[in-house]
Amino acid sequence: MSDIEDSDLEEEGVDVVRHKTKIIYQNQFPFIHMEPPDVIYERWVKIKPEVKRLVGHLMHVSVFWWHILLRQQENHPTTFWAVEMGFLDSNVSNDLSLKRLEKIEILESILEAMEQGLSHRDMERKARAVVSLSRLFSLQEDCLAKAIAWLLDSGVPGVRQKLLDLGSVEIRYRTLRFVFNEYARYLQVVSCSKKKAIAELKYEPDAWTLSKSDDMKNKGNEQFQKKKYDLALKSYTRAIKYHPNNHILYGNRALCLIRSEKYLKALGDGKRAIILQPDWAKGHYRFCDALFYLGEHQKAVLANREAQVACGHDPDGLKDLHQQCERFHSELQESAGMKTNKTETKRISSKTRAHAGDSSSQHQRSTRQPEAASRSSSLESASSENGRPRGNAAGNSGARAHPEERADRLTDMKR
Repeated sequence: MSDIEDSDLEEEGVDVVRHKTKIIYQNQFPFIHMEPPDVIYERWVKIKPEVKRLVGHLMHVSVFWWHILLRQQENHPTTFWAVEMGFLDSNVSNDLSLKRLEKIEILESILEAMEQGLSHRDMERKARAVVSLSRLFSLQEDCLAKAIAWLLDSGVPGVRQKLLDLGSVEIRYRTLRFVFNEYARYLQVVSCSKKKAIAELKYEPDAWTLSKSDDMKNKGNEQFQKKKYDLALKSYTRAIKYHPNNHILYGNRALCLIRSEKYLKALGDGKRAIILQPDWAKGHYRFCDALFYLGEHQKAVLANREAQVACGHDPDGLKDLHQQCERFHSELQESAGMKTNKTETKRISSKTRAHAGDSSSQHQRSTRQPEAASRSSSLESASSENGRPRGNAAGNSGARAHPEERADRLTDMKR
């Protein structure tokens, strides 16, 4: 147990009332006790928005993504929870599949709704509600509808459908119970001491570890330039082991995987880069490319649009994303044109075969007609020899007409 004063409060003056705060650590989770408790919520309101965004992002990475996407450990409670909720395969080392990606994006939306809700214009009331719901969840109370209503009130688009896509009522309950419990602890710790919260949530390797990671990254870059992609992949993977929360390393490895046509693995690294640095255009670029090459064209286009919103402050990155979007549309149009041409070719080929069949039938019929005429002429000749007139003009002209008619039909077929 440690006692600290709320010394990182920005405001100073005679009206500032300081309170003693106790942070009691139970295993890895702190329990916050402040007197009076209302001070927690009052101080939460006073925290600057940019500080909330920073600490919120650190909390997402440290509490959720570290154990789900960066350093999965089967015996860790968060990893175990992620497997049970469907965010990870039972074999946690498996590549991020498209199905798991959809679940990961649901969790992203829930966390975004939590952040938006706690930045609400009535944020004190929303913060109180988070702690209250956390207590109800801990008591196994049926508070799912209230928790969902809290998230919907955040205004994040599509969160209702995301929650439905999460799965059964039990899955939704257990997911939100975990999220609200973690957020209740988080907002109390941050309200108690921002500096301490940032120090505990922020992961920075020591100088030697950073140096080793940089060495491996530079080696991977050299191998990539020489198109030795297999070797580059190994170097980037070693660099990531030394510095697992470096978004650039995942972006580099994703590009190397794309060049190696290992698109599913590239998809996972692209998503990791985005989660670690949401406004990094290159991470979004790799992620969108991986989606597109996996055949998820519409998802790639949609992800590109979202990336342009997230990276609006980066003119060069935004330009790259615009060009990528144009390339996607161009390739889709070209692909659609090729499909149309193939369909037209098949249709023409089918008609040609049908026409050839009709012509063959006509040819057979026209061939049989002169033969019949020849037999008729022979019979007529034989009859004439038996006493019938041989100079029958009509009969002779009729016999000559059939070969001429056959020639006309052959000419039509050639046309």
